[in-house]
Amino acid sequence: MGSVNPSKKNLTSRLKKLESVLGLKPTEMAALGGCSRATYYRYRNGESAPTLKFLNKLLKYENNVSAEWLLEGDGSILKHTDGITENGNEGISTNSEKQDFYNLPLRKMHSDGENKHRLGDNFKGTKSIALSKTLLNFLLKKEDFKGYDGAFIMVVEDDYMMPEVKEGGIILVDNKQVKPQADGIYIVRYDDFVRMKIVQPLPGQKLMLTTLDKKFEPIIVEKDQDGFEILGRVIWSTNPI
Repeated sequence: MGSVNPSKKNLTSRLKKLESVLGLKPTEMAALGGCSRATYYRYRNGESAPTLKFLNKLLKYENNVSAEWLLEGDGSILKHTDGITENGNEGISTNSEKQDFYNLPLRKMHSDGENKHRLGDNFKGTKSIALSKTLLNFLLKKEDFKGYDGAFIMVVEDDYMMPEVKEGGIILVDNKQVKPQADGIYIVRYDDFVRMKIVQPLPGQKLMLTTLDKKFEPIIVEKDQDGFEILGRVIWSTNPI
C-alpha cells in the first residue's frame, strides 16, 4: 500500500533548497509558511509532515514555487524559469501568475472508537478549506482546473490508521477514485456508517476492509453489495492542524 504522505526526508532537503533559492533564513521561511519557528524546524528536520495550510502559503503566486517540485522533487523549483532545478538557482525569473484558491468542503466524523459516523447533514459539512488550485491539480492528477466535483477534506478523530493518518490531522479525499485496483486507504459507507478503511481487492469481486490497528477485525464485502459504497480515496494526509 503506497503512502499518502510525501517522503519527509526528501521534503526536508527541498525546504532547505528552497531557503537558498528564495534567499530566506529558516525564521523567514516559517513566517512565509504561516507557522511558528519551532513548527517549521520540525518540518525542516523531518520530524513531522507540513500541513496543507503551510504548503498553501508556500505556493502563493508571488513565491513562484512549483507544486510538482515541492511535493515530489520533479521539474524546476520555480515556475516560469529557465530550467532552475535541484542542481542550481541561476536565472531565476520574477515572472509569476496569480495563484487562485478553491474552497473544498470540510467534513468531520465524530469518533466512537472506529471513527465512524452516520450519513446525514453533519457529514456533508458546512465549513470549507481554501486550497491552491495548483496544489489540487497536482494531488488530484489534473492538468488544469475544471472543478473538483465533490473532492473533500476530512478531520481525523482517531488513531487507528497510524502512522499513515494521524489523529487530529486532515485528509484530502478524491471522490473520483472509487474502483480500487490495488490496496489503498478509502472512505467507505457500510451499513449507513462512514468509515476510513484500507481496501484490498480480492478474487471473485470481493473487497477486504481493514485498519492498521489490528484490534479491528477485517470485513469482507461484495463490490456491489447493498449498503456498501466507496466514497473516495485518501490521497493526502497531514499532521494535526
